[in-house]
Amino acid sequence: MKPVRIKYYGLFWISKRAYLLATLAAFLFAVAAFGFVWVTAASWRGPFTWPPPFRWPWEPIAPDLPPGTASWFYHFFWPFLLVMLLAEAIDIAVMLHKFARLEAEQEVEAALAPDEDDR
Repeated sequence: MKPVRIKYYGLFWISKRAYLLATLAAFLFAVAAFGFVWVTAASWRGPFTWPPPFRWPWEPIAPDLPPGTASWFYHFFWPFLLVMLLAEAIDIAVMLHKFARLEAEQEVEAALAPDEDDR
């Protein structure tokens, strides 16, 4: 049987193996980036610490943080990270389900098709 391929996000064709390898590569990159920031955070000056303290999204931004996008991202780091992890988990579950469905369809077609060797 040929490997099942799907059009990922409607952009490009990808096999299950390539999808899993790309997901693993993205995970390893994220862990490396998180670790790099964790190690380099020791030299940070000012109001930022690493890791940021957990705050609920509805809590006001701390007054000791300077105004700007960096402070906004710092304040919402943990909720943002949790939402991104949830989105990735949903993406993985949906894609693996789609691969499984297409593989099952391919197996049914192969079982119903007459063997070429029987001629």
